[in-house]
Amino acid sequence: MTITLGALSIASAVLVILDLDTPFSGPIMVRSQPMRDALVYQNRP
Repeated sequence: MTITLGALSIASAVLVILDLDTPFSGPIMVRSQPMRDALVYQNRP
């Protein structure tokens, strides 16, 4: 049982890492607007 739970948690972690490799598509999507706002804020005089 312990080995099964360990394998499941490792597989889940790998799935999340692979999904976050493409942040603008897939089940876990990250919006680009906060990054754009930060860039605009940094480029202000």
